[in-house]
Amino acid sequence: MFNYIVSYFRPGLLFNLAPASLEGLGLNIVLIVFGVIAVFGIILQIFAQSRKGDKVLSRGIKRVKNAFYTIGILGFIYAFFAYQGARLLSARFWFPLLLLILVFWIYFPIKYIMVEVPRLREDIKNRKEFERYLP
Repeated sequence: MFNYIVSYFRPGLLFNLAPASLEGLGLNIVLIVFGVIAVFGIILQIFAQSRKGDKVLSRGIKRVKNAFYTIGILGFIYAFFAYQGARLLSARFWFPLLLLILVFWIYFPIKYIMVEVPRLREDIKNRKEFERYLP
């Protein structure tokens, strides 16, 4: 299986615009990877709903959830075209490109959650403390 994954990323296959249809182990790997990404989106949806009281954190989680949903759906569309052997849409470079887009897409919301959310919570706490003494 590891040899198959390594051979999948050979430049000759990766940049071939008319590859053979994806079947068997390759299709299973693609479906599992994008299925796991879609499941992460569902898990984040449930987590965001449980954090409705914390709007600052919920906003960041929704951004990450949207990235997982979108890339999961695009991945299943890619798997369909790869299985059908569509000329340009089944090119193998789409798989790592989608994963790279996912990494860049979730970087900024996670940075927001890790850096901005604690600062915003502190600002909200200070503002409530200050407003407590106002008439």
